[in-house]
Amino acid sequence: MIGLFGLIGMAGVATNPFAGKLLDKLLPWYGSLISVCSMIIFHSVHLGAGGVHIAAVAVAVFGLDVVHQALQVSLSIAVFACVLLCYHL
Repeated sequence: MIGLFGLIGMAGVATNPFAGKLLDKLLPWYGSLISVCSMIIFHSVHLGAGGVHIAAVAVAVFGLDVVHQALQVSLSIAVFACVLLCYHL
């Protein structure tokens, strides 16, 4: 069971470049909003079905890993865009 979660974590890390490509097509604040809403959904799956079956935990871990990284990327893009805008004034 422990190796399964390590494998799922590696799969989540491998998926992050594709999520980054999707975030590049959106405005940073929309990417943050989508990421937060997705994070709420995955946390709900983990909370609701986490003790029932291991597959729910696996889906929640994978989704939370990808969404957490996407949220960090979109928020850092938004902050750097604000900083660059302030320096141009």
